[in-house]
Amino acid sequence: MYADLERRTGARIATQMKAGFRLLGASAWRVDVLDLCDTGCAVSPAFYAKAGETVWIRFPGLESWEARVRWVAGERAGLEFARALHPAVLTDLLRRSESANG
Repeated sequence: MYADLERRTGARIATQMKAGFRLLGASAWRVDVLDLCDTGCAVSPAFYAKAGETVWIRFPGLESWEARVRWVAGERAGLEFARALHPAVLTDLLRRSESANG
């Protein structure tokens, strides 16, 4: 399900999009998705997130996606998805991020 931290398979691409973010037992809040690849992303603010914790992220137009917090630095957190995004879904998210931000 989750790959080894050192085996990141995709290069992260900088983005400027919003997503819903939820910890177990908590209400969701909006986060900025700072970068994205098929296997994970970085988000901010990730208040109360702890490394190793399971969270859910909801990208615009998609269902909630399970992820594990791999690292936390201040208000930023790196997430590893439980299952990789399909290449067409990743391409669509990146395209929408670019068009929304000029």
